[in-house]
Amino acid sequence: MKAIDRLKQYIDYKGLRQTPFEASVGLSNGYIGKQLKREAGVGEEILVKIIDNCPDLNAEWLITGKGSMLKDDPLNQLEIYTPNLSHEEVQKLTNYRPPLSRDLIPYYGVDFTAGNAVATFDDQTVKPEYYMDIPDFRGCVAFRAYSDSMEPAIRSGSILFGTKLRDISSIEYGQVYGVILKDGRRMLKYIRKHPSKPDDYFVFSSENSAYDDMEIHKEQVKSLWLIHGHLSKRI
Repeated sequence: MKAIDRLKQYIDYKGLRQTPFEASVGLSNGYIGKQLKREAGVGEEILVKIIDNCPDLNAEWLITGKGSMLKDDPLNQLEIYTPNLSHEEVQKLTNYRPPLSRDLIPYYGVDFTAGNAVATFDDQTVKPEYYMDIPDFRGCVAFRAYSDSMEPAIRSGSILFGTKLRDISSIEYGQVYGVILKDGRRMLKYIRKHPSKPDDYFVFSSENSAYDDMEIHKEQVKSLWLIHGHLSKRI
């Protein structure tokens, strides 16, 4: 995959229209389409223009394909964060005294998007907003889900309870997973076994029949979170 292909992927991920994007970064009208058709590279001056005008775009990813698409991805920070609270701190946060702080479920103000829409994060520190005491989901981490690709099974706005898989080879097919891809995309999907290439590909599918299945190479997957359950305020 060339830099021009990754640029197109970034534009699609952000939900931008190609022509206005070209104008905003100082590219000629139709530049991206022509380069894609020719399978050509991107010159140094063009790369500088793009990087200067896209502050959230990871330059290393654009040029080499390494790392995440976006700088300072909150979920990347979240993966290495482990809360360690004293009983006194827990009491202040929850207004009651639980048996042990490790029994509480941290709720993070970030989301797995239930579909392919882009999530916007205001809290860049990615620390728990509060803690929940739900015995059935102890050991999980809580997130929020938006969009409608998993409705009616999981409604938009539901709180998800998940645990991160240590090894994607231990996946249980047919379950719902929060997926983080190496290009920065996040989605909530059923994961099914690929009918002809199970060693190399996953099939991602949605509850909502309006969404098409996706074939994703296993090497594109950065991490998987098994969703154990969810809560919704909607009836």
